Amino acid sequence: MGWVRLRHYPLMAHEWGHALQVLTHPALFLRCLREFSAVCAVADELRKAPYATPVRLSPEASWIDGLIMPTVPIRLSLTEDGEPTAETATSSPRRGDLSEADLLEDSASIFQYKAEIGGDGSAEGYRRWLNEGRKYLYAKTFDFLSSVFAPGDAYVALSPLVMAAYHSTWPVHTFISLVAMSLKHSPAPPATLGADRYWLFLELILEDSLARGRTPEPRRHLHEEHEQRRLDRADVLAMAASMPTHPMSPIVEFTCQEEDSIRRLQTAILHPQQAFNRRARDAEDWLQPFRPAVTAFRMLDSGMSPAETALYISPTVVNGSYQPGEAHWQEHLIQLIQIKTFVFAVATPFLNTFPHTCPHRDCRFHELDLCRGWMTIPTEWASCTFPKWLENVINRQVDFDHKLLVPAD
Repeated sequence: MGWVRLRHYPLMAHEWGHALQVLTHPALFLRCLREFSAVCAVADELRKAPYATPVRLSPEASWIDGLIMPTVPIRLSLTEDGEPTAETATSSPRRGDLSEADLLEDSASIFQYKAEIGGDGSAEGYRRWLNEGRKYLYAKTFDFLSSVFAPGDAYVALSPLVMAAYHSTWPVHTFISLVAMSLKHSPAPPATLGADRYWLFLELILEDSLARGRTPEPRRHLHEEHEQRRLDRADVLAMAASMPTHPMSPIVEFTCQEEDSIRRLQTAILHPQQAFNRRARDAEDWLQPFRPAVTAFRMLDSGMSPAETALYISPTVVNGSYQPGEAHWQEHLIQLIQIKTFVFAVATPFLNTFPHTCPHRDCRFHELDLCRGWMTIPTEWASCTFPKWLENVINRQVDFDHKLLVPAD
């Protein structure tokens, strides 16, 4: 087998959209830190507990609620007086049932569309693009806004509205409030203002209508923080400093050092064509320091297994000031990926819908589904590294007869 040399690591525009959202949407960074904290808490408890536990863990309900919250649909509407309403959707889906994830995916979808055409596009063009090949079906937010605004205004308003909503601790509730205030107080329709001026209007509305409170503590469970408040640059820096081992913290700190960096990335969210080269299908050079912390690439080569991957670690992370213990960032990131995969497999239902990555069904670990999502697939199951990793990193061994995780000797 010859060497496969990867000299360039292009990302698709949709992936760039999600990466930039973490840097420009403070509530999304908060969600990332909360997930990170929850996963680490479960792993730490397993390492320290002197007793056996079932192979299927049952963490606190509030912990799971925090992970599920971004996908919970909220029923949004405006009363006859134009007042916003938001309540958890409990019946069959309707237009206006939107979750935090729906807002993000719709905004990322528009980002992809603009990057592909190399321009700001239009509502009509976006609708045609959505219907081509049925690849991109993230239109719930666009459909809802089109029932409130004219389609052209809905198209221009969507990305600024989502970015502004994510400058609060409760994005979906803030989203519908901003829609209502736009209808009442905007000096002109969004399409007339344009995306940039409409974004500035939303910033002012957000600052006037939502107070800034105590910086959220990601280690606190979601039910402990009911207050809806605004998140600003100081909050983001404080959250990053509170969890320096999170892979995105060095990039967030790098971004927030200069107000100009934040503004430039916000402009990239609104006008992807200024940052994304559609012919090269990659970002412009100035955007490279803001890449995701780690990107996994599958190796498509006759001499490689489909399970083999290459990890590209952001130079901003590698050059960051924090070094976790004696390990290099590469080892730290791989370890975090492995811990998250394991915790999600044993403590949440989120991996159940994905196929098991390992074909070795004769392995007893495979039968218990403990290694679902494990990245390193051996040729022979007996040489798998998962059992030793479980013992060394999580301090657990498996009692197969009783289906228990017991402390390692």
